[in-house]
Amino acid sequence: MNHADENTDSEARTLIHQQDPIMITQRWVKQWVVGLNLCPFARVPLQKGRIRYRLFEGRDEADLLTVLMDECKKLDAAEQNDFETTLIIAPHCGLDFDDYLGILNTAGLLMSDAGWDGTLQVASFHPDYVFEGTAADANENYSNRAPYPIFHLLKEASIDWARQHFDDLEAIPYANIKRLEGMTRAQLLTLFRSVISA
Repeated sequence: MNHADENTDSEARTLIHQQDPIMITQRWVKQWVVGLNLCPFARVPLQKGRIRYRLFEGRDEADLLTVLMDECKKLDAAEQNDFETTLIIAPHCGLDFDDYLGILNTAGLLMSDAGWDGTLQVASFHPDYVFEGTAADANENYSNRAPYPIFHLLKEASIDWARQHFDDLEAIPYANIKRLEGMTRAQLLTLFRSVISA
């Protein structure tokens, strides 16, 4: 990451800590995830108000995992008309990306032990997200970068629905790479900053 990128990220992160994390995350979902069509099937739950936002205000990783499992229970029991996906936002844990991946792995094991294989899954978003084998400053990482560490819980049934209504889900990541790499670095950072720190 060059010096200009670091300044942009630093300024944005200072600004987001002065705002409501749920409001910023909602704006990120609407303007970034859905606005850039990074996840085509996110539009319906957004429009129908079926996204649950859970703010974890603590700092302890064990407490975070407890909240995550509690939210799994709620999501598993929820009717689709109530909500069909949950974003757990953890702005205060101070998780670097490696720590985040460790918690993500533990969460996956706990979910499996609880019998949610084939029912629920967890997806990952982090301010410093880097895909394996990708340079830290590659534009494509921004398909999974978010204002805060976020654990995205979703039902397998929602993915099954998406497979029935959208062609070739496996092509979405490649389309995202093409879309994001089509921006200059300055365009990408300016847009991302405007979304998370407006």
